Amino acid sequence: ASDTARMSNLAEVADTTVDGVHTIWAPCAGPLRAELRFRVGSADETYLTSGISHLVEHLALFGIEDPAHHHNGYVDQSVACFHTYGSEDDVIAFLDRVCTQISALPLHRLELERRVLAAERASRARSLPGLALALRYGAAGYGLMEMGRQGGRLVRADDVQQWADRYFTRANAVLLLTGPPPAGLRLPLK
Repeated sequence: ASDTARMSNLAEVADTTVDGVHTIWAPCAGPLRAELRFRVGSADETYLTSGISHLVEHLALFGIEDPAHHHNGYVDQSVACFHTYGSEDDVIAFLDRVCTQISALPLHRLELERRVLAAERASRARSLPGLALALRYGAAGYGLMEMGRQGGRLVRADDVQQWADRYFTRANAVLLLTGPPPAGLRLPLK
């Protein structure tokens, strides 16, 4: 694409806030897509808390099941993300549910989610970039991705909710949309 075309696409990007969350959107064809991102990931954890952001992500998604509606989440080294697409009503419902559950995680599921995460870890091969980061940084920060996330087995329920209360907040979030924020969109975060 030409520089002029790229610049005209940038001119269509808009930003606003929704319930205190910085929101960036640009018009795109197709169903509404949304990503709610938090600036927290494995690099923010310690060896004893490694995996805690991933536990929050799994707990926040608990009970949000609709085969006709795509949604998921992930945690990498610096970001925890929840994403979805569908009708405006579907996106509104998903984001409201995730935000509500972040504020009051279903901690009764903690032991089950620990087992789910252990199964996920066991099924993944170690990566060369991850091993290089572990050698470079050791069992801290960016080196934790390949360290087995042992802390997820050790943290208490109170620790998980406190982590969510500290990092999964409106001040630490950004919402990305492929259209203007729909009427009625709420992000009930702390």
